[in-house]
Amino acid sequence: MIFQYQNYIGGGGRMSNRPRAWVRRVSEGNALAHPCRPTVSSRSTSGWASGDLETYPRALGAFSAIACHEGPHSGRTSVSEFDNFYSPVSILKTIYKRREREMPSSPETWYDAWYFRHCCGRPYERSPEWLEFFGRIADRIVADIGPRTVMDVGCAMGFLVEALRDRGVEAFGIDISEYALQHVREDIRPYVWKASILEPLPGRYDLIVCIEVLEHLPPAEVEKAIDHLCQAADDILFSSTPHDFGEPTHLNVQPLEYWAERFARRGFFRDVDFDASFIAPWAVRFRRSTEPLHRLIGRYERKFWRLWMENTQLRSRLLEWREQLARLEEQVSILQTQQDPKILSRSKIWRWTEPLRRACAMWRALRSGWRLQGRRRKARDP
Repeated sequence: MIFQYQNYIGGGGRMSNRPRAWVRRVSEGNALAHPCRPTVSSRSTSGWASGDLETYPRALGAFSAIACHEGPHSGRTSVSEFDNFYSPVSILKTIYKRREREMPSSPETWYDAWYFRHCCGRPYERSPEWLEFFGRIADRIVADIGPRTVMDVGCAMGFLVEALRDRGVEAFGIDISEYALQHVREDIRPYVWKASILEPLPGRYDLIVCIEVLEHLPPAEVEKAIDHLCQAADDILFSSTPHDFGEPTHLNVQPLEYWAERFARRGFFRDVDFDASFIAPWAVRFRRSTEPLHRLIGRYERKFWRLWMENTQLRSRLLEWREQLARLEEQVSILQTQQDPKILSRSKIWRWTEPLRRACAMWRALRSGWRLQGRRRKARDP
């Protein structure tokens, strides 16, 4: 039995509700440490116990319920064993294992209407924004690469396939989501079908496009997917988010070097002269290369040297500008305190307001003269 209850961090980190199994184990005489209890001040005030993860309070409550069923409560448990079980790593591992058990057994059911409505940034549907986005990608593919045949792996609703076919490219697509394939444009449906990248692709293509797909696979299946990509084409446009850990179906979010190493093992290397940022800032074009290693190194060094020099010069220029701004601010502060009339007289505003200043000076002189005459009259006429 798994106890269900809410347990939010608050009031000094105390547990608002405790299941009976937990209370019973505490009453057996063990001074057990719990991540929500105030007895461990470092855990309740910093790091993972202070809510660094956005949904951690809710997840911690779920974990505490799991722990009553799955934790080390069979008999008397030492404090050290209990501390190890309730370490941050153990908590996250247990939550992850439970998530795997509770998620549907088939990934095909994950990508339903709710997923495309809430998990793709803005709702993923036939809208002008998405059609324009994939239209720009298709334009760049046609202009910069010029393939005759293209396979879009993870095509979803087929927006890129239809954009390429509208531009005369023989494009195809596969996806595992039945919901997405039901929303493919009617005349494009013969060219997209339900299939997984874990199965070999039919035929070979001039270009394969794989946009935000492989992070949805478990790490154990990534190698097989990359094998199938590399077997079906010599040119791959690839993109996989390096930082979106919040999406529940992202099972293998990795930095770019992770993917570059795996493609390099199969003879695919980054085309350093191709800018794929029209897809995403981290997108890259991998191409099969039979060139000698020294030429590949030369190409990488050329690109690295250019970027390093650009970064160095921009940084030095920014430092110079910063020093100039500091000097100018110091001069402005001095002028504001001294108010040098010579400098003020040289400004345009000072020159433009000169007639007004003369009129004001004449008015003050006349007014003082009138006052003086008035006082003299009063003095003569008692």
